[in-house]
Amino acid sequence: MVGVAHVGNPYGNSSSLLKATSTSPMISTNKPLEGGDNCILKKIGEESAEFVMACKDDDPDAIAGEAADLIFHVQVDLAHHGVDWRRVQEVLAERRGAPRSE
Repeated sequence: MVGVAHVGNPYGNSSSLLKATSTSPMISTNKPLEGGDNCILKKIGEESAEFVMACKDDDPDAIAGEAADLIFHVQVDLAHHGVDWRRVQEVLAERRGAPRSE
């Protein structure tokens, strides 16, 4: 099994992520942000399907790219709801230590 690396939010915090995505002409999330939660969620659905198809095709580069897109858009929606990426990391850390049911 491959280990999971610690991944931080490159934007620092949720408000920085929202600011970066709303002001950068290079980031394709400007439209979904303008449309609010429904548009952001639609984008997450699209990216999820693209990730699944990349996995089906067993294409490591496409899988990595689609995973990055999916994680990015999840971070956008977390920021939209005021949920800090650090909180997600805390939940993951708690789950790593929790007993697993088979």
